[in-house]
Amino acid sequence: MNARVGCEVDACEEIAVQQCTNCGRALCRGHTVADYSHLPGGQRPYCTDCDAERRQVYRRVRAQGLRAIAGSAAGAVAGSAVGYLAGVVVTSASFTHTVTTDVGFIAGMSIGLVAALRLGPR
Repeated sequence: MNARVGCEVDACEEIAVQQCTNCGRALCRGHTVADYSHLPGGQRPYCTDCDAERRQVYRRVRAQGLRAIAGSAAGAVAGSAVGYLAGVVVTSASFTHTVTTDVGFIAGMSIGLVAALRLGPR
């Protein structure tokens, strides 16, 4: 980074020391958000605007993930119950009950996951 370049955030008059990884703006130390050591490749500096956008995306993804877990769990329980009852109606063999319960579990979990991801808010 050229030492003569000024920070490009909010008409700041400080000298820029880094560039935003996302938008490429020149940043001074005060406008750099660089606490991302958990990311592959180490720290990546972001400007405050790009960092706020990144946090908003993470919040949406986290909510969608929790909705997917809840939907698939509910579908798995319902599918297991339906599968077991279907096995009991068809035959009295315990192996058939096991197979239909397992198939119901997998089908219910899949349907619950797809429904949670499609029907949930975006």
